[in-house]
Amino acid sequence: MIILSNLSQYGTMLLALILGFGCCLFYDVFRILRKGCRFSAADVGLQDVVCGIVFAVLTFLLLLTRCMGEVRFYVLFCEGAGFLICRATLSRVLLGMATAIINTAKRIKNWFARRIFRPVGRGLRKAAGFLFRHGLSFFKKVGKWLKKCLKGTCCWVYNKRKAVAKQEKPRHEKNQKRQKTKKRQRAA
Repeated sequence: MIILSNLSQYGTMLLALILGFGCCLFYDVFRILRKGCRFSAADVGLQDVVCGIVFAVLTFLLLLTRCMGEVRFYVLFCEGAGFLICRATLSRVLLGMATAIINTAKRIKNWFARRIFRPVGRGLRKAAGFLFRHGLSFFKKVGKWLKKCLKGTCCWVYNKRKAVAKQEKPRHEKNQKRQKTKKRQRAA
């Protein structure tokens, strides 16, 4: 057993109090996450195991550096006291503020969901339903219209023979045929 001076023991006690305080704040992070999100029992258990491992490693490192690896009761007692002091004072304040912030954020999210996202979603569903119901007939009509438009012009025709046949007859021949038919009708 190594004999430590009173000054080094007081310093170790102070470091143990600070470590306990820090461990409580580290655990509060997980508590705040639990308030904001839903976790299963297995997830909560896993978080507690991770916290326990982190606390054990930090305590071991403190004992290793300050007490040459020997377990001292006053170090463990001061670490627990620091944890409890933080839990009774700062932890309550932080958890209360975090709860208020999380509740406010949830209210804002719910307001946006009720006032903006749901009406927009309903409108989009109605528009999609309308397009689905009437879209097929509309696209058929547009297709027929485009087909008529394409057949009516001589430069956008699908069939080359029709385009050549239309281009071979000049307009003045068509006019002559019309005039001949008009003359025949007058004569008859």
